[in-house]
Amino acid sequence: MTHRSACLLDHHGAAVATLAVQFRDGHYEGTIGLNKISPPLLQLFEEFEAIVEGQIFSLLDEVQEKLDSLSLRVDFEDGSDADVLDLQVFPSRRQVSFATLPSQDRDGEAVSIAPGNDGQRLHSEGDLLPLT
Repeated sequence: MTHRSACLLDHHGAAVATLAVQFRDGHYEGTIGLNKISPPLLQLFEEFEAIVEGQIFSLLDEVQEKLDSLSLRVDFEDGSDADVLDLQVFPSRRQVSFATLPSQDRDGEAVSIAPGNDGQRLHSEGDLLPLT
């Protein structure tokens, strides 16, 4: 599988990390570069990793809510972008996994950013329809 280069963006549109990911089984997974990351965000990712690795699942919802509240987006090198869902970052291994919400085109229609969709719109039931 081919990796796609991307940037993880904060709610202001500033790059917080670089990504090399591939689409697999409905989500993206790959590696994350943490050189640009702020210390508070790195600490949150480290907290997430410690909870998952320590199997302290009673604390997982709380840290996942913190991650979700960051309103992070992914910006792919081809210009497509999307909101990030279910972000999982493991800083010690430089691994990342996330799902995305479809982007909106200029007409407000949802557009899938899954590789190979050839610019098709998502029908309300989730079926891909050709752009017109």
